[in-house]
Amino acid sequence: TLIHAEASHNNECIKCHSLGLNNPNGFNSKKNIIVSKTKTFDHEQYWKEVANQMKMTYPIREADPKQRQVASQNWIKVDEKMGITHNFANVQCLNCHKQDEDHPNWGPTYTSKEDYQEKCLACHTQDQSPEWYDKNAKGLATKLNQQYFDEKFKEMGCPKLAK
Repeated sequence: TLIHAEASHNNECIKCHSLGLNNPNGFNSKKNIIVSKTKTFDHEQYWKEVANQMKMTYPIREADPKQRQVASQNWIKVDEKMGITHNFANVQCLNCHKQDEDHPNWGPTYTSKEDYQEKCLACHTQDQSPEWYDKNAKGLATKLNQQYFDEKFKEMGCPKLAK
């Protein structure tokens, strides 16, 4: 999404379209968003390879679920091929679930849909996601459109809570 929007160097955008920006266990610059065990790792070549494997000419959010799954699998193959040990790019499970020391034996940190809603709305603001909000007479986003949120939550949210 950020590549298509020509915003992949904008930290205001990266903070919601990645995991762990400026967090102790995350990354602090675009250069460190991908970490490889390969000493001669070339970031530019990595992103070219990802783009080549994704074969998408539009943002991922416009893809159907099957296309997203294939794109994700192709990206994982690139990571394996290039020796990636940490990939903080894109929205992923840990954006909503916190990882603890015993990973992968961990569960959701949040226990209710309301807890997740607060987490979602940290990035899906009135400015960034106006379609998530009711509009006033001037067409400005006002309060959360709960029905729209519930639909998105069911589509993307935790299967245990999305029922």
